[in-house]
Amino acid sequence: MLCAAARHVNRGVDAPRRRRGDSDRISGVRDLPERFNAAAFFVDRHVAEGRGGRTAFRAAGRSIGYAELAERVDRAASALASRGVELEHRVLLVLDDTPAFAAAFWGAVKLGAVAVPVNTLMTDAEYEFLLNDSRARAVLAEDAIAARLRALGGRCPWLRAVLAPGDLEREAGARVEPAATSREDVMYWGYTSGSTGRPKAAVHTHQNFVRAAELVGSGVFGIGPDDLTYSASKLYFAFGLGNALYFPALAGAASVLVPERTTPERAFEVIAAERPTIFFAVPTLYARMLQPRRSTTSSRTGRARRGAAPPARSSRGSRRGSWTTRAGPSGPASPATSSSRGRRRRPSTGTASTGRARRCSASGSGRATCSSRTRTAGSRSQAGRTTW
Repeated sequence: MLCAAARHVNRGVDAPRRRRGDSDRISGVRDLPERFNAAAFFVDRHVAEGRGGRTAFRAAGRSIGYAELAERVDRAASALASRGVELEHRVLLVLDDTPAFAAAFWGAVKLGAVAVPVNTLMTDAEYEFLLNDSRARAVLAEDAIAARLRALGGRCPWLRAVLAPGDLEREAGARVEPAATSREDVMYWGYTSGSTGRPKAAVHTHQNFVRAAELVGSGVFGIGPDDLTYSASKLYFAFGLGNALYFPALAGAASVLVPERTTPERAFEVIAAERPTIFFAVPTLYARMLQPRRSTTSSRTGRARRGAAPPARSSRGSRRGSWTTRAGPSGPASPATSSSRGRRRRPSTGTASTGRARRCSASGSGRATCSSRTRTAGSRSQAGRTTW
């Protein structure tokens, strides 16, 4: 089964892209050295290879390039190191989808620490459990949440520092060298939702992130250097973390970061304004978006398919009236725990799945027509067409 999943691999920025719809052929994964740091690979590599000016994120109406991202990552790493964070220490991240999340995540990883993103909507009791279960040495949290977490300090014996995004901005911008981590060292804990008991952390190594980006982000979703992704699922979910952080970063692509909760109206606004080439969401949001509603023409005809680029951002493709979508799990755990229709199923044994891809367009009558295609590693494509 693992060999079947390996068919969906792209070698990266300079390799030929696997086009959507190509036959399922196995191509080799890149060899990684024993000494390997994922932050250096996903961020610093682009700067070193002359892609520092490429956009990494679109946030609040502005572009953040890979060179600027690398500087922010170094500031975050410096801030954590000055608070005593060292190799293998856990760092809890309670942050919205902003560039500060990316800086904090990669900053922790660059130090050789373990990034632990968690939901920003939890109770104090839930945060206390996660702090003690992970034995986190530091927390980076939104201002309002940071104040609450500082009050928990007496009940969390391993916690040494609670920082807010402003603390990262005030840090000196000195260059930080990547820690001498191994490709098999752990860099990320992804907590489950706790639906069957207490949340449990699924651990991921530096190498795991590269393999997931190759097999799924490139091999299945076909993300290339000129793509701009937009994920309704937040970065603290495993699904959103791939879609908006490290899947695009493999190819030197970009993603749109939106801190607020994604409603159908907000999703259409972002699609119309940013023109992403790939939109990721869960089936429940797709269903709500496809309900007839009064809306502006521009938001009903979101732009997110490759084609002639708008003058404002010539590196990002678009085609009026249609967009490519990717459906994923509705919960925070990995895609192995949920099907694209929301039913529970057994964990995956290694087969990669794209979920459901829809190409959608809106008519003047307010009815949306979608052609859908589901693709699984080692299987033939099945296509259908539905009108709402």
